[in-house]
Amino acid sequence: MSRKSKLEKTLDEDSKNATHIVSSPDTIKKLQAKGLPIKERFITYEEYFEKLVAQKRKNAKPLLRQLPLLDKTIANSVIAAIYEEVRASFGLGILTSTIFNSILLLEFAMRTRVFDERLKNDPNSG
Repeated sequence: MSRKSKLEKTLDEDSKNATHIVSSPDTIKKLQAKGLPIKERFITYEEYFEKLVAQKRKNAKPLLRQLPLLDKTIANSVIAAIYEEVRASFGLGILTSTIFNSILLLEFAMRTRVFDERLKNDPNSG
């Protein structure tokens, strides 16, 4: 069996049902020069974005149903805005952003509560 055939056989076996190959550009060029049918395809930013939105849309409603409604009696405009950021990032599955915004929401809500309690005890402390 020739070297080319061995390489093709190995790649065919190892990449069965694969849609991507991770390799250096030089290696890809060498394999293409040896006659292997490796195709490159540039995905436009629009195509990437539309596919991303379609994937996120599938999970958005079930995720958003897990979040409680914001109690308007305890929410000021800043808390409401931060909570909207939490909802948006959670609904889109951007969990790192959800965590950071949740921490920010908690910290701001605690500071607001402490400030309000100080004002009750000493109206001149504000």
